[in-house]
Amino acid sequence: MFPRDLIDPSPDHVRAITAISLGPEESLTRLVAPLLTEISTDFASVEGPAAARVVRTTIDLISALLSTAALARAVESGSPGHLSLMLRIREYIGENLGNRNLNPDAIARAVYISTRHLHEVFHEQGTKVSAWIREQRIEAIRRDLADPMHAHRAIADVAASWGYPDASHFSRTFRKQVGMSPSVFRRAAP
Repeated sequence: MFPRDLIDPSPDHVRAITAISLGPEESLTRLVAPLLTEISTDFASVEGPAAARVVRTTIDLISALLSTAALARAVESGSPGHLSLMLRIREYIGENLGNRNLNPDAIARAVYISTRHLHEVFHEQGTKVSAWIREQRIEAIRRDLADPMHAHRAIADVAASWGYPDASHFSRTFRKQVGMSPSVFRRAAP
């Protein structure tokens, strides 16, 4: 089990694919299922920083499977529009999360829609574009701060790499979202 906000399809799209089978006729399922099976049977042998990376990768794989299934279900029902668009938007945001100039206007231009339509699509998902970007950035920073592979990097450097060049603004945002300062979080991270 894992939090819903870690996967790409919205809760509405996930509800639409609840209790459906992801059969072997889907190439992504054929690729991912054996790996997920192996991870579930031998996860206890993975330790330390590798365990956190395996968990993140596993959630990304599950997210990809669910997104594919949700999109296929939407196509079958004749309404793939917004789900396909939302997945394209989220993919663009993910690829450009470190760009400090990432904003609704830039995103809308990149996916060939109006900024107003972009805001409407996010409103349908129960969030705002800027809030979703902020959540994704803070989550990426949390991962890096908890990862021993990034222990040598200054917190301000990690924040800047994810689109927060102003250290004080980042610190306030992080504290508000996470409930503790970035340095306290880093020290407390498993």
